[in-house]
Amino acid sequence: MTHDRYPDADHWRRAWLLLLINGAARAGLTPIEQTDVHRAAFLANALAPLYDLPVENGLVVRWKRGPFFPDLQWDLDRLATMGLLTFRQVEPVKDSSGKWFCARYELGSLAASFLAATLQLESSRRVYRLHCELFAALAALSDDDNRSAALHDATYANLVDGDLKAEQTVIDFASFRDQNFTARATRAIGESLKDLAVNEREKLHLYVRYLGRRAGQVRRRV
Repeated sequence: MTHDRYPDADHWRRAWLLLLINGAARAGLTPIEQTDVHRAAFLANALAPLYDLPVENGLVVRWKRGPFFPDLQWDLDRLATMGLLTFRQVEPVKDSSGKWFCARYELGSLAASFLAATLQLESSRRVYRLHCELFAALAALSDDDNRSAALHDATYANLVDGDLKAEQTVIDFASFRDQNFTARATRAIGESLKDLAVNEREKLHLYVRYLGRRAGQVRRRV
């Protein structure tokens, strides 16, 4: 999705990312670690068809810490240097996956005016509604389930464990429209509740709640 008000797709992608961080802020989930931003971006892309929205950040790396969007990471740091985001904490970490760094982000001093202008567009408001609902659903989970939910998403599980596992480590997620198992799962939720009229917001919350349960079950088995 691009807009006449934005010079190119890169500018819109950064606006999309700022809307994502603002959704996290509204849910009380900022400062947010960069790994969690990538995971939320993956879920937002996977759930986009539920809100009749296109996938925005297509190039994703299957990584040992979860989905990773190279362009998104570049944009996170760029927005921070521009004052639209702020680095809250940057520190080295070592965990079961090895050495890494932890960076946390929150809205910067210039974000409010930029977001006010961005949200004048109806298409931006549609994207923002998805981001806000996604983070509201994630915020309802425990901290551990919140962080792990994306790893149990139907589409991501197929990328990691399915037919694509041995083919490549960098995938254009936008090209796998027919393999968006997340959209199929949310539609199945609606079809299973035949006696209830379930809208897209309710499907999203039910699906994220399911991901949280799966994350908890896996963690307890480890």
